[in-house]
Amino acid sequence: MLSRLIYLAVCWVISLLVLLTRDDAAKDLEILVLRYQLAVLHRQNQRPKLDPADRTLLAAISRVLLAAISRVLPRARWSCFFV
Repeated sequence: MLSRLIYLAVCWVISLLVLLTRDDAAKDLEILVLRYQLAVLHRQNQRPKLDPADRTLLAAISRVLLAAISRVLPRARWSCFFV
């Protein structure tokens, strides 16, 4: 277990060093490639078909999340919620 943790830490440090030494052109190119890959994935995957029960469950979950967020935000920021 410890060897796996050390291996992951070393991999993370190496990837961070590689990222820090890259120039802006390489980073921009990587962003363009990732955006293209995302566009291809969006074309391949269709939206899931939702039943009325699924929609009801998602609506209930979103109400609970909004209620939890509203407890954390100060009252002056509640204008961001659309009711």
